[in-house]
Amino acid sequence: SVFGNGGNARNIAFVVDASGSMVGVLPFVINELKRVINGLKDSQKFTIIFFTGEGVFEVPGGGRRQGLRAATAEFKQQASSWITLDSHNVEPHGRGSINAVAAIEQALSHRPQLVFLLSDNLTGGGQGATKDEIFQADVMDAIEESNDYNPPAKINTIQFLYVDPLINAGLTGTLERIAEETGGNYKFLDERELNLR
Repeated sequence: SVFGNGGNARNIAFVVDASGSMVGVLPFVINELKRVINGLKDSQKFTIIFFTGEGVFEVPGGGRRQGLRAATAEFKQQASSWITLDSHNVEPHGRGSINAVAAIEQALSHRPQLVFLLSDNLTGGGQGATKDEIFQADVMDAIEESNDYNPPAKINTIQFLYVDPLINAGLTGTLERIAEETGGNYKFLDERELNLR
């Protein structure tokens, strides 16, 4: 499984980058996401949050607009239908990094035990070199501030296709650092693993 093992987590939030650079990967991501949520048990709760250049979008259903909801057959079906690309609820657009922090903060406001954060490159160069980049330090500060409940959430991160440019500067990539500092797992998937070549 791309997502690996969620362990004993009962409350799970999925945060998905749906910016323009994810257009080739998003069909794969959504298919995997559907497979994972369909395998959740009634005793578990989940939500799915997408971020694009346009804003932050959380899946409705389960009797509520937002938040963690029981993984009933009804809500899993509602969520699967809502995230289907044909529904036009999720359309890859713009530079998502500008809304990445807001999406992570929204997920953590629901106090999940586990977050899955999926992106091809969360912060660009991560050092504010262009107006579209967010500083890695700002992302880490926002997570520390929002993840202050006890026990805090672990954040598993999955990076697609592109190696973080920060690695070329001798630094730890943003998604890898998020996983390290929250006790989560980091995974990188290249074109071959995504069946894109």
